[in-house]
Amino acid sequence: MKYISSSSDIPKDREVKLINTFLECRIGREVAYCSGVSQGSVIYYESLFKMLTEDQIKITLIELKHHMASVYSGDSIRAKNVRKIIDIINRSDLSDRLREIINYIIDFDNRGIIQKVYKEKGFKDLCTGILDLN
Repeated sequence: MKYISSSSDIPKDREVKLINTFLECRIGREVAYCSGVSQGSVIYYESLFKMLTEDQIKITLIELKHHMASVYSGDSIRAKNVRKIIDIINRSDLSDRLREIINYIIDFDNRGIIQKVYKEKGFKDLCTGILDLN
């Protein structure tokens, strides 16, 4: 990523659009070939997710809600790609509450129902005051 080498290189007024685009591309399509993602681009997508600040991770989790509508089952290709993103952003330097939210998503994925997490009342309650999911 030639123009973005740290999270501060992402313009504030373009954060949501850039994160949303990277989510869409990294989640990919529901095809078996290369897990639905351009393999030459995976390193760029993942490097962006690795450099995000806590506030940018919050944006990522908010935007992820919109992409979950395209995940039809917990064992689909897209669900597996979502889990890869979640694993990347699950870092020890995040606040306890944000890590709890991420771990809640991981728990749903471990049970094979990641596509249902954003609809679950317990998750919505956990996110209150941290993520604006409306």
